[in-house]
Amino acid sequence: MPHPVAFLPPAGHPPSENLLDRMDVYALSPDAAKLALPRMVPLVMVERVRAGRLPMPAWDGIIARASRLSGLEERLIAAVVRAESGFNVGAVSPKGARGPMQIMPATGQELGLDDPFDPQANVEAGSRYLRQQLDRFGSLELALAAYNAGPGNVERFGGVPPFAETRAFVNRVLSGLD
Repeated sequence: MPHPVAFLPPAGHPPSENLLDRMDVYALSPDAAKLALPRMVPLVMVERVRAGRLPMPAWDGIIARASRLSGLEERLIAAVVRAESGFNVGAVSPKGARGPMQIMPATGQELGLDDPFDPQANVEAGSRYLRQQLDRFGSLELALAAYNAGPGNVERFGGVPPFAETRAFVNRVLSGLD
């Protein structure tokens, strides 16, 4: 049975319950550093990250950068993220779409998206894809339909496809702009 090791504070320093204050956890192992993280950041942030949620100020910066790069309005990008994943970084749909803007793996590959769960990369790629659809179809409603159902379906049906999921998505995003 291992003997407990006592960690005594240096002379003149009050005792601390957080031993991490005096340990170099990164020298122990990469896994030890990961285990230490929850004790090194506020608990509310740890819970948000575990739940796949970033604080809104982080989203504001992510969306602002994607807006600058794509030329789309911030409120449009935010409405798509809200409709697609509810701002859940780790979202995965039953069909395999991933991340906050629910990008399918093949589309992500075409867009050069290496990590669909990286919120900044995902939102930038999704915004770029939405910009491509808007430039292609010239209508926000059709661009959103193409984003959700694929541009081939928009062309095949000559407008918003008759898919309940696509129609609901377009309505959710458009109503989120009001």
